[in-house]
Amino acid sequence: EGNITAAQSTLNEYLKMNPNSSHLLEPLINIAFSEEFN
Repeated sequence: EGNITAAQSTLNEYLKMNPNSSHLLEPLINIAFSEEFN
């Protein structure tokens, strides 16, 4: 779980600095997490 939390916090920091990127990253993140944990 530590890795997931670190990844999410890194992602959140990135999105704060690049808010326009969120609509591009969200689908990729969802795919990555769903494939990793299903």
